[in-house]
Amino acid sequence: MASAESIDLSKILTLELFESLRRTQLPWPEDQPLNFTTVAKLFFGGEPDTRADYYRLTFHQALKPLSTLGVENMPDLMQFLPPPEANDFPSKAAGLLFLLDQAPRSTLSGVNERYIYGHFDAFASKLALQLLALPPHLRPDTMERLMMQGWSYDYAMVARFWFYIPLVHSENLENHEKQLILMEAVRSDVEKHVGKKDPGREKMAEDLTDIYGFPKVVTEPPIRNGSEIDDFFFWLMRLVVVHVPIIRKFSRYPYRNNSLGRISTKDEKQYAEDTDYFATQTDEEVIKKILADVEAGRWSPLVQDEPGSA
Repeated sequence: MASAESIDLSKILTLELFESLRRTQLPWPEDQPLNFTTVAKLFFGGEPDTRADYYRLTFHQALKPLSTLGVENMPDLMQFLPPPEANDFPSKAAGLLFLLDQAPRSTLSGVNERYIYGHFDAFASKLALQLLALPPHLRPDTMERLMMQGWSYDYAMVARFWFYIPLVHSENLENHEKQLILMEAVRSDVEKHVGKKDPGREKMAEDLTDIYGFPKVVTEPPIRNGSEIDDFFFWLMRLVVVHVPIIRKFSRYPYRNNSLGRISTKDEKQYAEDTDYFATQTDEEVIKKILADVEAGRWSPLVQDEPGSA
């Protein structure tokens, strides 16, 4: 693995890239109300498919060079953002988070999957925690700061949600306890905005103990025509809550084991079987390759696998 000093990250982690990624992830008029059927279809139905856009922006320019940095050589990524006082700081911070958290998920597959969970997720969660540790008036996730950029309430609230997703993707229980608090604030703000209580509150106790909740809830996004902001966010609140019991039970996501070269426990094998191998890497050749890399203490270089290519 290379060191941060051996790569000129200033030519990779540019403000222009961050802005392009923010617009790719949130491709709607910033100052207008959003159609939440369209929002849900993009994020959870893959309509339209933005993988090629992410690939074009990130694979060669950013993900491949960043993949050569060991997690132990992780630089302070805050240095590539504008000063926290800058008006566009929230927009650029969101774009950098999308590079680390969403771009790998949109462009990497097969043997490359190890980099999503074992490499880039570590970068993303560290940055998210740094952003959230800023003084309250400088944090990029507050509605006041987001809307000061000229963003509508709808657009700002969607952007706010993504600042917390790296903590949901983390396998650190402390991060999950933190995201529960942050997401509760989102839920409360949406409730006040629409004047309606989230009916999902009645299911929270059950959701926080149901290790099979995530595979069920994630397949039921509100992508019907006429979905409103409360439909979308109240469903999202359930989606993030049902991640927590998995971490509390296993201290990790069992469905990532094959992609990370980890050996599943008996309970984790049963979980995989019970969930019909939900989100689990099942290509035997890929699994063997990743396991061999882990056992040898190496990382195979990222290989090109552009969406839509033959």
